[in-house]
Amino acid sequence: MFDFKLHIKKATFIVAFFIQSICWLNFATAETNSDLIEKAYNLSIQKNRLQSVGILTQALKKESKKGKPSKDLLTTLNEISQTFYSDKAQQLYESALSLRSTDPNAALSKLNEALLSDKDNLLILLEVGRNLLSKNDCDKALEVAQKAKDIYMYIEEIDLLISQSLVCSGKLEKALDLKPIDIKTSEFSIFWQLLLAEVQYRKNNLKSLKDTLNEAAKIENKDPQTYYWQWKLQLGIKESGVRDASK
Repeated sequence: MFDFKLHIKKATFIVAFFIQSICWLNFATAETNSDLIEKAYNLSIQKNRLQSVGILTQALKKESKKGKPSKDLLTTLNEISQTFYSDKAQQLYESALSLRSTDPNAALSKLNEALLSDKDNLLILLEVGRNLLSKNDCDKALEVAQKAKDIYMYIEEIDLLISQSLVCSGKLEKALDLKPIDIKTSEFSIFWQLLLAEVQYRKNNLKSLKDTLNEAAKIENKDPQTYYWQWKLQLGIKESGVRDASK
């Protein structure tokens, strides 16, 4: 005789066992940040930068939804993004740095050559962007910065380059969209302060400019750009700026 109650009990047990097995399987296969970092480094050793960065980016996306991303993940992402996979690329990059102020065209040529043998190296991409900014080629600098952002979306230095490129292009309203909420806590605090100063000057917001420069002076009072904007401020408020101009 068919025992309906016994059949239900067996079915319930099987379902419960199946669900428990899935839970244990997920627990057993869940990867920690340390596991992901090790996997990313192993891929980087194999010169598979994009897959390595992809693993770290996905982990950072998950953590960003919960709160502040892991410092270890960000540190690893920065290290892998700047790793040279080619001795030739590193030599070209260093040569370009030495030519930055004396021959920007030659420097850019070497950087572009370096990218051919070390594609997506963040140090090279950032230097290309800065080189273009120095030549006032704002749109191309922005294009390079956006390319870097598409690959390394959690690296603040790229946000800074994008913002500098937007200011260079005169797109002041969008220029500070990527600025950290609290500039003072940023590793690039002085550069954000000076960028903010330029935006305020261009908007003729001299009172805010004065406050920003006071904050910038607390961080780094010997940066030539700080003196430059102090001089521009003094001209704007009809004061003598000879001292800061000479500095």
